[in-house]
Amino acid sequence: MIWLITLFLLALFVWLLLNGINEKQWVDAHMHDETVSSDKGLFASFTGLGEGEADDKVGNVVENLKKKSADASSAIGEKISDARQSETAEKMREKTSGIRERVRNEVQNDDGMLNKIKNNVSDKVDKVGKKVDEKIVNRDK
Repeated sequence: MIWLITLFLLALFVWLLLNGINEKQWVDAHMHDETVSSDKGLFASFTGLGEGEADDKVGNVVENLKKKSADASSAIGEKISDARQSETAEKMREKTSGIRERVRNEVQNDDGMLNKIKNNVSDKVDKVGKKVDEKIVNRDK
């Protein structure tokens, strides 16, 4: 079993090596041919970002990045303003506008449900505490 896996991995390595050599030969043969389109690859290069007319490639890269970031920030700003002005946002504001006042009134109301629950829990805790104290006192006797 180990021999089969080793042979498979060895064959995979040879196949990848031959593909790499073939790819390098193709790139070398078509490097100066302008009719063959080249992809930008997985990662963008800085020379590909610099599209200005000046000789300063780094300056062109910086200018293009500034343009792209300004465009992106303005697009995001437009989306945010559109979202704030949408009907859905207005409905959410209407539905949530009274929540703070209702919660404040519920907490301040002595007959409110929250205060009843709080009083119930505190009474039960006091009863359990008294029972525990009684058992501790009776245990020592």
